[in-house]
Amino acid sequence: MKCIMKCNKKENWNHLFECQAYEVAWEKILEITTKESIIIYLKQKQIRGQGEDFIRKVLQNILGVTAKSEKFQKFQQLALEVKVETFLTTKLQKDFKISLTEAQTLMANILIGFILAFKELI
Repeated sequence: MKCIMKCNKKENWNHLFECQAYEVAWEKILEITTKESIIIYLKQKQIRGQGEDFIRKVLQNILGVTAKSEKFQKFQQLALEVKVETFLTTKLQKDFKISLTEAQTLMANILIGFILAFKELI
């Protein structure tokens, strides 16, 4: 099947990551995932002890700053298989000073947010 973005290359999973026509969509997916994750974290904790800037930095450390970053590319490839690396959940737990259960719930919600944004935009 040819690329739906009209680059005339065969579309497969690797092509989704490599095709420049998808760059804007991947940036939007990262933006949506980060923004929704901040909201989820604030709701989950119900205490706004940590500011939004701090939360954004922690999430950027996990997801990356841009869609071309190595962190985001690694995250997106695993996320499309509905997987995440265990150390990312541990990092959330440590950085946010939350329980493992809360970190797992937050990571699951980050993953769901990513998948929904992917489904909508790509």
